[in-house]
Parts: sequence; structure tokens; C-alpha cells
Amino acid sequence: MNKKLKVVLFVLFVVFLYVVTMKVIMPIVFKVMDSGLYLKKTEDDPVGELRNARTYAALLHCENQLRESGGLARTTRPSAGEDEYKAWGLGDHTYVIKAMLDIPGQENKLVRTSVACKIKYDEGDESDPDNWSILGVGAEGG
Repeated sequence: MNKKLKVVLFVLFVVFLYVVTMKVIMPIVFKVMDSGLYLKKTEDDPVGELRNARTYAALLHCENQLRESGGLARTTRPSAGEDEYKAWGLGDHTYVIKAMLDIPGQENKLVRTSVACKIKYDEGDESDPDNWSILGVGAEGG
């Protein structure tokens, strides 16, 4: 075959592949995606900043985790009110909780520290610590 015929056949083949992809394959892909086949259905809190009973329970579990595993038995919150924290839902029952805590510092003086905790709720009773997983804890301040 001569060179011009090869180029023409190559171009026709590429056009054929494009048409098959756009007219046959992509409509099937769109139907599968619209079917919800790959969506995980959960009754989850909305993504973004929120405050409810579950985020307050998450705050309490984060504080308890700091006290137990962090060796910070004297860790306290300056105010015991439910309004003294911020929470964000990340989806799939995962939250980021931020609160100000008083943590023992040098000479056992309490130091006001901003603490953030990433926590996941695993279903069941919200007050049961076994139904929560701490994914990370960080602190800043002092």
C-alpha cells in the first residue's frame, strides 16, 4: 500500500473509534452511572459545618480518648456548654471536631489549647465508645 492510503485508513479508523465511543459506549456508561448502582446509601449528616447530638457525642469521645490514651487525666473544657466547639461533617459518618481544652502544661499549670479530632461513627449506640473510631488528634496552642 502506498503511504497516502495508509494515512487515509488511519484517519478513518480513528473517526470510527470516536463514533463508536460517543454513540455506543458512552450512553451505556451514562445509564450505569445514573442508575445509582455505585452509590452507597446512608442516612448521613450533611457535609460541612454542623452541630447536633452526634457531633456533641463525638466531642465527648475525643475528650475521653485524650484523657485515657494521651495520659491527660486533668484535661478539661473551659465551659461545659454544648456551644463551645465546632464540628464539620465530612460524609460517611466522619467528623472533624475542634474545641478549646485546658491541658496540663509545665509545672502542671493548665494551658488553653485548641484541639482538633477526626472521628468516625460506626453505627450503633452513640454513647458507646466502641462504636467510634478516632482517626487522628492534633493540638495547637499553649
